[in-house]
Amino acid sequence: MKMTHWTSLMVGVLAASLLVACGGTGGVPASGSASSPSPGATAKSSPSGPKIYAVGSPMTFQGLSVTVLSFKLNYSTGNEFDVPAAGNEYVQVTYSLSNGSGSEWTEPLFDLSLVDANGQKYNSAFVTAGTSSVDSLVAGGKAPSATQVYEVPAGSVLDVVWTPNMFESTTLQTALK
Repeated sequence: MKMTHWTSLMVGVLAASLLVACGGTGGVPASGSASSPSPGATAKSSPSGPKIYAVGSPMTFQGLSVTVLSFKLNYSTGNEFDVPAAGNEYVQVTYSLSNGSGSEWTEPLFDLSLVDANGQKYNSAFVTAGTSSVDSLVAGGKAPSATQVYEVPAGSVLDVVWTPNMFESTTLQTALK
C-alpha cells in the first residue's frame, strides 16, 4: 500500500504527539566537539548512542542513504519577513539522498532534524527562501542536492539526526562543525 503525502504526514504528527505526551524531547544529544570525527572520517560508534558521521560521509540504512554535504550557520534568507526569533539563528543544511532500496522512499526530508547538546530536537523551519523539497524517491532514485533551514538557539552545538524508521530505534547522526 502506497502512503500519500498527507497520510505519511499524519502518521508523523501522531508519532510526534505521542512522543511529547510521553515526555520525550525526540532527540539524542549532539555529539559535541570532543567526540566528533574529523572531516572525511567514517562512522564512529558511541558506547551509549548512535554512530556519529562526518560531514560528507554517507549515513546508510536498508539501502537508503543520506549525506550531509554542507551547512551554513547564521543563514540569512535575504528578506525581511524570514528572520529567526531573538536569540535564535537559522542553519541551512544541504543533503544528498539516494534510494538503493527496492521501494519508493516517501518524504525523505521529514526524517531529518537537528539536535543540540541537550537533546532538544529541531525540525525544519517554515521559511520562504533557502529550502528545496523532495516528496519521494523511486527505487534507485537520487536527489543530489536537497536543502532545509532550521531555527535553533544561536551558538548551539548541533548534529543532524536521521531516524529512517520511526518504529525502530535506529538513529544516525552527522556532527556539524
